[in-house]
Amino acid sequence: MGICINQVAQGSAGDRSAVARTLLMQVGVAVIYLMLARVVHGYFTSSIASVLWPPSGLALAVLLVCGKRYAWGVFLGALLTHIIADHSIWTPALIALGNTLEALAGVWLLQRNSQFDVNLHALRDYTSLIFWGGCVAGLVGAAVGPAVLLVAGIFTPDIYPLQALHWWMGDVLGVVLVAPLLLVWHQFPADRLDYKRLPEIVLLFGLAFLAGNILFMGWLADSFGLYAQHFWMFLFVAWAAVRFGAHGVLLLLALIASQALFGAYRHTGLFADDLLRTQLVNFWLYIVTLSVVGMMLASYIRAETLSKQAIGKQEAFFHLISDNIDDFITVLDLQGRQIYSCPAYNKCGVSSLIR
Repeated sequence: MGICINQVAQGSAGDRSAVARTLLMQVGVAVIYLMLARVVHGYFTSSIASVLWPPSGLALAVLLVCGKRYAWGVFLGALLTHIIADHSIWTPALIALGNTLEALAGVWLLQRNSQFDVNLHALRDYTSLIFWGGCVAGLVGAAVGPAVLLVAGIFTPDIYPLQALHWWMGDVLGVVLVAPLLLVWHQFPADRLDYKRLPEIVLLFGLAFLAGNILFMGWLADSFGLYAQHFWMFLFVAWAAVRFGAHGVLLLLALIASQALFGAYRHTGLFADDLLRTQLVNFWLYIVTLSVVGMMLASYIRAETLSKQAIGKQEAFFHLISDNIDDFITVLDLQGRQIYSCPAYNKCGVSSLIR
């Protein structure tokens, strides 16, 4: 009886601990969501809807990795964000509901079959994330948010299509930039302890940082101003994809996006006037293109590497069998030329008869 009582007490304590951890996680998701949103609202929004909305990527990644029960954290973060911006309750609540439904829709679209891998190991996983989790699910938020603001009289019907488009673009960019970063990096790379690659990592990110400051921050304008072109960063992204895979590409993209945004805020470099003239639409096009190209290249290289490794294992298994049997095995091509013979066949001394 004493053992049963102890087990019940331990179970109750464990349940309370699990509930506390869940509540702490919910609050953590809400706080991070609110912080990202406040940065965008404070520095990178020149109209009602921004083409940059990192919280959408955070929400989708959290629900994919931790489960749909954390939709409450997403809703709380979105609610606080819009209450601070609007100073009311009903309009922010409806917009927050749209943000949450968008993330839930993205999870459902991606998990409606068992083929999606949350670690984005295959190219189809990344393209599914961007298309279903970003482009398609983003339509939910873009339908709800601007419609609520239109009914509330925040803007007039003539600018509704543009605001809805910017809302959708912001949610898509958030998924493109933030969701893959969190999904891939929630598991460290297998070679994370290979310190022999550290000099190359430092060289890659050091040169990329320098090039980014020249392009986006106006560094060394007198020396490199005429040669500072947007395609510079594609070279570094390709380098990262070939040598460090998706982990390297996503970290590099985060660095490039941060530099480009800081330059846009300071009105320097490649996107000096983009915030005022296009509300960061050119930045959106640049970063989405850079991200998709880099991640597709990294995914393709990984698939090719895994395919070669699988072929190598099959060949090794074949040779393990053929090299240790006494039967004669030889392979001829269509012209009758010998292209393979097992050791037992060669030892018999007749391989020279077939050419």
